[in-house]
Amino acid sequence: MIKQRYDFDEVRKIYQENQKQLDNLVQLSCENGQTIATAESCTGGLLSQKITAVPGASQMFALGICTYTNEMKTAILHVPESTLHTYTAVSPQTAIAMANGVAALSYADLALSVTGYAGPGGGTSEHPVGTVFLGVAYHGTAFAVHLPFDRMGVSTREGVRQGTAVCAFGIAREILMEESVCRNI
Repeated sequence: MIKQRYDFDEVRKIYQENQKQLDNLVQLSCENGQTIATAESCTGGLLSQKITAVPGASQMFALGICTYTNEMKTAILHVPESTLHTYTAVSPQTAIAMANGVAALSYADLALSVTGYAGPGGGTSEHPVGTVFLGVAYHGTAFAVHLPFDRMGVSTREGVRQGTAVCAFGIAREILMEESVCRNI
């Protein structure tokens, strides 16, 4: 059973301690014979760029899609319009729908999605600038993780984008490491 809940302190620890995890994620994915796909909004393709910058990524990276507008989230990833209307694009529900959508398109083992307010504009009182939701779909299980960069002192657009990549890859790495341990028991 993969971990599906990450509290504020766990997210902050991943953000602070896992700056070098991307190479390890690509290697771990290759070793486990698993593929990864991404659906991005607030990072604008940054996750895909970072993955493909690592040698060996072609063995594990199935698909990367940037769906910045709600229309593209619906048309390409099949995020229901009702989800976007009811919960908005920056919500756990949308992040999960995006992850499920890219998983269905790519047949990847692990699908990651990100949606949030990178700033400087946007945001609401409930979800201020710096609020990001990571969606994860892994072998039929889907969940969202709140990445509260506003509470971690990250206030620039680039800081939110880079922090989102660090946390997404850190959580993906934890999932694949847990899977690897379970296979070797």
